[in-house]
Formats: sequence, structure tokens, C-alpha cells
Amino acid sequence: MIPFLAIFWLVRAVRALLFWIFLWQLKEYHIGRVRAHLDTWQGRRIFWNPLYGGKLALFFLAFFLPTFTLFLALFLYGAEAVGAAAAWARRRLLKPAFTAKTVLLLSAGLIALLAFLGFVLALQRDFALKAILLFDLLAPFLFSGLVLLLQPLAAWGRARILARAREKRMTLKNLKVVGITGSYGKTTTKEFLAAILSSKFRVAKTAEHQNSEIGIANAILELSPEHEVFVAEMGAYNKMGIALVCRMALPHIAILTGANEQHLATFGSQENLMAAEGGEELVAVLPQAAPVILNKDSRQLREAWEERAKNYDRKYVWCSAAGEAALWTDSVETTKDHIFFRAHSRTGETAEFSLSIPGASNAENLLLAVAAARELGMSLEEIANAAREIPPEAGPMRIHKKRGGGYFADATYSANPDGVRAGLAYLKVWRGKKALVLPSLIELGSASSRIHKELGRAIGEVCDLAILTTRDKLTELSEGANEAGMEEDCLVFLNETEAILEKLQFFTEPEDIVLLEGGKDSGVQRRLLGALRSD
Repeated sequence: MIPFLAIFWLVRAVRALLFWIFLWQLKEYHIGRVRAHLDTWQGRRIFWNPLYGGKLALFFLAFFLPTFTLFLALFLYGAEAVGAAAAWARRRLLKPAFTAKTVLLLSAGLIALLAFLGFVLALQRDFALKAILLFDLLAPFLFSGLVLLLQPLAAWGRARILARAREKRMTLKNLKVVGITGSYGKTTTKEFLAAILSSKFRVAKTAEHQNSEIGIANAILELSPEHEVFVAEMGAYNKMGIALVCRMALPHIAILTGANEQHLATFGSQENLMAAEGGEELVAVLPQAAPVILNKDSRQLREAWEERAKNYDRKYVWCSAAGEAALWTDSVETTKDHIFFRAHSRTGETAEFSLSIPGASNAENLLLAVAAARELGMSLEEIANAAREIPPEAGPMRIHKKRGGGYFADATYSANPDGVRAGLAYLKVWRGKKALVLPSLIELGSASSRIHKELGRAIGEVCDLAILTTRDKLTELSEGANEAGMEEDCLVFLNETEAILEKLQFFTEPEDIVLLEGGKDSGVQRRLLGALRSD
């Protein structure tokens, strides 16, 4: 019976190995981000669940009733092996994207599992049973330890790539580099700017969502002497992280998209966060004549830079979609799939902008891109003409017809407070019933409770139904929603796809809309995307 148990265990162990490498890769191998995930309701379920508790009980039971325990373990691991096979067949198995690093980790992990399997099969029956159960209980720590054990090798490889990228960048003497950082809006601003500049220049940009030092380094290594402009999205989770990529990319223009408390938990303090995502590290490495483009509509960014901008001998370009600035619009008109506005500059230029992308908040990102394009020599009219060709895919949200009727908005790339607020503002364009599905936001540190209560009030003012897919901060969201007048049974916690779909079955009229918010690590949102699409 032990050989059958060992085979069932191996299938289950491979699934666990895939999951833990997936999680570490998703959190960019950052210990603080993994720890923040494990502090959430979703993360705690890894340990505090009936299955883990049952295996712990079986381990102790094996000392007293080994034969009975073996039968129970055989049944349990057999069921888990079938579940793993079913998840694989239905393409619901969580696994990492295959890179050199994940292939190395998977290879090392599989070798270790096979070695342990051989060790178990050589043991006496009772010891083999206990060894399997103990390994399973310790698997989260063992697989995470494997990742950390190989980090020095990964760090060596990373250092080599960064050095090669720095050398390559130094050979590109005529290349203009635009560095974009902030707590939110980086990807959208990058896509807008790259699309606009492509009408006049040979443009390269960082790959989709690849804003770490390795992502930027790989993008630099793919540059050629023919490229005239490189648009680099820059992200970090630690102080001096942005400074590191800036010393490699050597930007000529800085864009600061906005700052909020996202990633506060990983930075450790608001000061560290503002140093990185607030742009201090980026501006510090700029040439003295290089312009800094800032989003005036971001309160935290405005408070951090407004006084400094008056005292430093540098060009600061403030942009605003809500009032006068160096580049601004005094009104943004929106439809379900377009935004329109007239941009003004202090030099007297004006131009009409039309963007085939939903969400008034995109005006902020577009104005930042417009300001950077002007610094590179394009006129406002040229930029407006190029902006009309920006594809809908460049925006942060996709609108789809919903199966059974109505529509849903996919805003599941990432989840941060300003993104959720922007999504709620977009829902106001629709005249029918409005629903929101989102997980609680993580990595907000000490600001988490306050922000969730504020978001709850915004949800209560806009939505007819809100579904939280994780338990964290349900109380705070509910308190805020109730203050805004939402009835208690209209904000609920549901974590099963079928139960959520049942709740959403009444949102089928032509003007009904369901907004899906959430990070790329939310399995519920991923499954809902497939279930809701009508095509």
C-alpha cells in the first residue's frame, strides 16, 4: 500500500511545488510581498484549512493506529491526486510562467521529490507513512526554502544581466529615455506615450507589466542603435529600487504618475514609499536640464513636490485633468467607450483629444504622455492626431458583453485604491444596475483599514451589489458602504465562482454593468472572466 500512497503523494507534491513557485514568481521573489500575502485571509487558508488540519491529526494518529491511519491517508492522497489531475485537465492548475529561473527551481524541486520518494520506499511501512505526512505538513516551508536557497545563484545571474544592460545602455549615445514611476497608472501612461511617439520616432518600451530591474534590463538588451526613444516603466518594492534601475537606464525625462499607499507594507514607511514611487529617486539621477512631469491631481504627489518645485533649478511640468496647470483640461466628457477633452498649455497651444478607451481617469495618464511627447519635440496638434490611433487595448479596462445579457468591465490587471475609485467613477456612465466584484486590497500596511472604509463609502454611493472575494477588511468595507446608505445584504463575501455567478444573474439588462477588480493573483477573478464572457 505504501507504493500507491507514495505515487498519490508525489502527484499532490508536484502540484504544491508548482503553486509555491508560482506564488514566489508572482510576488517577484520578494519576501515582504509573500509575507503580506500570507497575512491575508487567502494566505492564511494555506495553513488554516480542514485538509491541513486533517493531515496534522493523521500524523499524530499514525503513532497509535498506523494501519487505520494508512487507509485514511491512502484515501485522502488518492482524492488529492484526482483533484490535481482534474485541475490540470481543466487548466485551473496554478503554475509559474516558464523562465530560466522557474525551470531551475522546478528541476531542483522535482529532483528533491524523487529523492525523497526513493527514501520513503526504502523505509519500513510505519516510518514511511509518518515521513510522507511530515513532509506534506512542512511542504510550504520546504518549497519556500528551496526558492531562498537558490536566491544567491539567481542574484549572481541577475547581477550579470544588469551589468550587460548597463554596458549596452552606455553604447546608445543618442537614445532618449523616458522613465515612468508611481503607485498607479504607470503601464497605461507608458502605453499611451509609446503609441503617440511611434507616429514620429523609432520607439521601444518595456514589456507588458515588466517594470522590475530585470524586466528593464532585458528590454535594454533588446534595443538597437536605430531606436530613438525608450519608454521605461519603473517599479520597485524597496527603497533605492528605483535608483538602481535609473542608474542603468539613464533617463532624460521623468514622469511621476501619482502616489498612494499601495505597497506601503513592503516599503515599511511612507517616507520610503515616496522616495521610490513618489519619484525622489528617479529625479535624483536626472541631468539638471531634464524635465520632470507630474500629475497634479495626485494629492500625495502634489503635497510632496509643490514646494520643492518652486525652489529647485529644474523644469517641472504639472499636468491636471481637474484644473489649470502647465498642461491641463477643464472638462472631460465620457461615454461608455470614449473620453473627450480639450487640452491647454501655458504656451497658448490647444487641441481636441478623443480617445477610444473607457474611463475618465485615463485623461490624467494621457496628459502626462502628452507632456512628455511635447518635451521630445511634438506639437500639441501632432500629439492629438496620434492619440486618436491609440488602441483600446492600451487602456487598463476592457468592456465585454456578458453571457446572458448586460456587460462586464475587466479591470483585473492590478488592484490599488485609485484604480478601484476610477472603476467606480466609470460605472456612473451606465444607467442600469451596477455590481462590483473585488478582493480586498493588500500591501497597504497601516493605512489598510482607513482606505477600505473609504472605498466602502464609494461603493455604497455607486453600486447596487458588491461582492468581496476575500474576507479581509469585510468589516471596514461594510461600515463604509452602510454609511453611504447601502443595505447590509448588498455587500457580501463569496469565494465560489458558481455562487458569485448566481448573484450576478440579475444583471442582464442592456444598461447593466459588472465591474471586476482585482490583482493578477486572484483565481476567483480569473475564473469569472471565462464564465462571464459571451463570446
